[in-house]
Amino acid sequence: MNILAQKLERASYLVLILGSFLDHGSTMLCLAFRNDLAELNPLVSWMTSSGTWHLFDLSALILIIASIHVALRNWKHEKKWMLLTYPLILGIARMLAGLWNLSLMR
Repeated sequence: MNILAQKLERASYLVLILGSFLDHGSTMLCLAFRNDLAELNPLVSWMTSSGTWHLFDLSALILIIASIHVALRNWKHEKKWMLLTYPLILGIARMLAGLWNLSLMR
């Protein structure tokens, strides 16, 4: 991989990680400090009550990064770099969700 592709790969993973931490952390803050707020996603609500949410979120993050990393190194398709749009879009979406969560803390 060339230098530009490596930087793009690192940046897309960083956006995903930061977005995930912001979303996860802000959700934890909202649920801890605001009794009038509740998690709207029924799956996340169930995982929160069963104590599996942290492990699931971390596992999903690792699985996404690992699978894209392996695919980028093994596929021969010339447009394989397009795979990096997935962590970028997901990371941006989770950042927006985290910012929305923080706006609810007012």
